Amino acid sequence: MSVSQLERLANDRAYFTDSDGVRWRVHDCCFGTPLAKPGHRERLPLEAPATNTRYFVNEKGDQRAYTLKRSESRRLTLEICARQFAESGYRWKGPLYQGPTRPTA
Repeated sequence: MSVSQLERLANDRAYFTDSDGVRWRVHDCCFGTPLAKPGHRERLPLEAPATNTRYFVNEKGDQRAYTLKRSESRRLTLEICARQFAESGYRWKGPLYQGPTRPTA
């Protein structure tokens, strides 16, 4: 395993490389009004005060989302990014699940 790292590039881009060596682009977003239509997300500059969700997107298009707490810092440092990535969850991108809702045994 490699060590996590954070790259800050020009044009408000940042990339987080996880401990498995997978590179994720970091996006800061806001849901809801007034910055976005209800139910839609609006991409914001990194570390914007209105950010309420941070997305991590890899080359294959897999997405992870972390919802920031109201009082949480929007700063983007390696330590903060690594914690948020570890606590983030995957977003469902495929068709809705049609299988059983309870274990079958």
